[in-house]
Amino acid sequence: MGGNPPPPRVTLTVQRSVYNDDGSGGSVTLPPVGVNDDGTYTFTDTPTVAGRYGYLAMWSGDAAAGPAKAVHQIMVE
Repeated sequence: MGGNPPPPRVTLTVQRSVYNDDGSGGSVTLPPVGVNDDGTYTFTDTPTVAGRYGYLAMWSGDAAAGPAKAVHQIMVE
């Protein structure tokens, strides 16, 4: 996230957006995601509709570091 991992034990917000060929789509916020001691994080999501999905992981920052975000996209056929 932003070149540096988020601090351990903070909580990230993950937003999923889907873009379908017919122009439909939408966004939802997934359950909160905790950051591991080594700065990594994982979450599971199983899309049920074909389309292009974007995942935006966000951290609001704290007194020592500003906010950060990371984006990842997948295609579901």
